[in-house]
Amino acid sequence: MKKVTLLVLAMALVLSPLFIESSGQQKTAEAGTNYSDVQPSQQDAIQRLSDQNIISGYPDGTFRPNQEVTRAEAVSMLGRVLGFSSSGSSFPDVDSNHYASGHIAGAVEEGIVAGYPDGTFRPTQTVSRAEMAIFLTRGFNLSDEGGEANFWDVYPGVMGASAITDVAEARIAAGYPDGSFKPTRGITRYEFVLFLDRTLHESERTSGNGQSGLQGMQATSAVVNAPAAGALNVRPYPGTDNTPIGRVTHGDEIDYYETIDNWALIDYNGEFGFVSLSYLRSANGSLAGKTIVVDPGHGGHDPGAGAFGIQEKDVVLDTGNYLRPMLEDAGANVIMTRSTDTFVTLNERANIANRQNADAFISIHANAAGSSAAHGTETYWDNSNASAGSQALAASIQRELVAELGTLDRGVKQAGFSVIRRSQMPSVLVELGFVTNQNEANRLNSSGFQQRAAEAITRGTINHFE
Repeated sequence: MKKVTLLVLAMALVLSPLFIESSGQQKTAEAGTNYSDVQPSQQDAIQRLSDQNIISGYPDGTFRPNQEVTRAEAVSMLGRVLGFSSSGSSFPDVDSNHYASGHIAGAVEEGIVAGYPDGTFRPTQTVSRAEMAIFLTRGFNLSDEGGEANFWDVYPGVMGASAITDVAEARIAAGYPDGSFKPTRGITRYEFVLFLDRTLHESERTSGNGQSGLQGMQATSAVVNAPAAGALNVRPYPGTDNTPIGRVTHGDEIDYYETIDNWALIDYNGEFGFVSLSYLRSANGSLAGKTIVVDPGHGGHDPGAGAFGIQEKDVVLDTGNYLRPMLEDAGANVIMTRSTDTFVTLNERANIANRQNADAFISIHANAAGSSAAHGTETYWDNSNASAGSQALAASIQRELVAELGTLDRGVKQAGFSVIRRSQMPSVLVELGFVTNQNEANRLNSSGFQQRAAEAITRGTINHFE
């Protein structure tokens, strides 16, 4: 049996505390402290690494387990565990006084991490679960220990697929109950500590990868509309460059649980399978007969809010283009105010919905604030037209967005924004998150976040009309 090689485990136990910081200011906590915001189920792993001076909390006695980890923080943690450091980083966005400069340089020399093609390191960018798997695999020379790895969202072509398999087979990183790994999701401080704890302490590893099927996922019923009224291939992962595991017959009613590009995830005889969305039609049509106008805000010469190189108009357009087919799959007739980078006036956006006598109007935006600390999701409605329906639709969509994205719930609010004030049907304006907050800006700019936002809006809309 192959083993996991721990490069300098003994060294890790005598290192000074790891200060996880975002501004270069040290944050200390006494080893053995019970953090005020740590749940009992999280306590053991955090306490072990805290007692070993590998990790520490914040001066206010908190650990902030749900806060996402940045690239600088991740490399600093690994550097203190593995003992690598160098004289200083050569990246233009990491100066010599940066708290992680030496560890970043050391991680590059060790081949654990690299910069980006533009020469930057992006120290404040959030680390995804896939990137964490890559860091662990490279740093600890992980290999197969006979565990299991079978996630429907990890397949050839997904970044870090091989590393994810390695950490899962080593029983270090588990998936979610729905059978996914969620490789693009930002990794939290608790998850990071949990993965490290399992790497350093073999007795703490999982019994498997945690995959137990498509539990808790909302199913969408569909009817197979196979080409030439024949059969439709079922494939082990999205794409046509893999051997089918079976077929479903024209006219069969099936349930699918998730979409990746133009592929639908199904349960095929107890296995994860994918079929082409192009050959599915709605079975129950929960939104059948409904006309819904999707309005990605701004566009063209109007970029909307912008920060950290991210423009609101791009984020909301991508989200809107993900939303359209999802609503159509539920039976809706969807009209886009824009589907490309074009400018549409505020009056015309509402006029499009009014002319079509739409059943709902959904305007998608990203927020901005003077303070970079502002974050979270909020949904607006106006009381000028169809006020009761607008408020109910806003509440339904907000509830699903917060649950799906894990963002701060900033609530459902009333405001007289032009597009929802002028629209004559139930109308809402969704603010997905803040581009002026570094962490949320990075998430807003990711396709995974945008798709999940679209899924949540779809569920919220369906729930409103049911």
